[in-house]
Formats: sequence, structure tokens, C-alpha cells
Amino acid sequence: MNWGDLTLAAIAVGAISLFLRWRFPAVPPVIASAGLGASICVAICSRFQMPPSLIASLTLNAALLVAGIDFIFRRNLEKEPSTPASGQSDFETTNRRRSLIVNGRKLIAEFHRQSDHEKFVSFLATQDVWQEIRPYFDQEKCRELENPNMFVVTNGEIRDGKIYYFRSELDRLEKEWGLKD
Repeated sequence: MNWGDLTLAAIAVGAISLFLRWRFPAVPPVIASAGLGASICVAICSRFQMPPSLIASLTLNAALLVAGIDFIFRRNLEKEPSTPASGQSDFETTNRRRSLIVNGRKLIAEFHRQSDHEKFVSFLATQDVWQEIRPYFDQEKCRELENPNMFVVTNGEIRDGKIYYFRSELDRLEKEWGLKD
């Protein structure tokens, strides 16, 4: 077995995993992390010229470990805080929520003004506001929004039908948080 080829293959798998994580937001990040962890493990093992069966075993374990760690951290990050942060008054919480709704609506307008992204999903992936408001959205709606294979028919001047989903979730949050007049 040529160890240099194995190292190049590991680098290729790592590059593909990073590309998937960057370009396709609907691909579960856990899968991309597992691929990256496996590629790093293969690269390290190949440098020490370990037997192929040991490399396969260590690679599988590394992929599962990295995927598990990624899953646990993401699950903890996506939980909605049930109570305001310590020291935060109801007024501050209301203002923060109102700011999230306003900034979410600005995203829609900004998407229509820009020309870099044709799809709303790729545009959202580049926005910090989306990362802030995403934990409050219904998880099923998030999956639908981030699914690159789903297409929503539009009516009128709307460039991407997924904006309807995004807008309906903003309306739901606004009503749920008692911000709608």
C-alpha cells in the first residue's frame, strides 16, 4: 500500500467534507464533521504506517466521536433560553425579541436588493442574524428552509418562495412573543 496515496485520499475527503459544510447548509453538519474527523485520523494513521485494518477501525471511531461531539454541542446551542438571562429585565428581553423580528424582516429586503445569491438558503447561510434567530424557529420549518431540493412556487416579484416560510415564522414568533399590535 502506498502511504502517500492514502494521505492524499484523506486530504481529499477532508476537503470534500469542508466544502459540503460550506456550500450546502442543508447537509447535516454532523456528517461533514464526521468526514473531517475521519480524514484527519486517516492522515495521522497513514503517517505512522499502521495496518489497514487498524486504520479503518480508528477512522470509524474518530468519525463517530467527532459526530457525537458535534451533535451534542449543536443541540445545546440550539436550545431556546426559557427564561431571560440573569440580570436581564422583561423590557430588555422584549427589546431583544423585537430587534430579532425587525432584523429578520430586513433580511428579506436585503435578499431582494443583492445579486450575489440566487437562492434564499445560500443568502441566509451568510447572515449572522439568521444564526441568532434560527433557534427560535420551528425546527421542521428550518429543515424545509435549508433543504436545497425543496422548491416553493412564487407569486409576483418574490425571487424565492422560501421567503414565505421565513416570513410566516417571523409572524408566528411576533404573535407568540406578544409583539404584534
